[in-house]
Amino acid sequence: MLQLWEDYEQNFSLEAQVVKAFDKLETFFQHNQGDNPVDLDYQFNLTSGQDKTNISPLFIKLRKIIDEETIKK
Repeated sequence: MLQLWEDYEQNFSLEAQVVKAFDKLETFFQHNQGDNPVDLDYQFNLTSGQDKTNISPLFIKLRKIIDEETIKK
């Protein structure tokens, strides 16, 4: 279990990279769908975690869709 955690923390494997990308995207998606404090910094969501979500064309496309929804907020 510790080895898996280290892999996730250090972002060594493709699996760890995918999990981190989904983790970031899920957070932004939740911010777009949920009830948030009026002072939520949506602009931060547009730049945060790009190093984690730019790992493949699929995640880049998902990020673009979520960013477009963020801009509407």
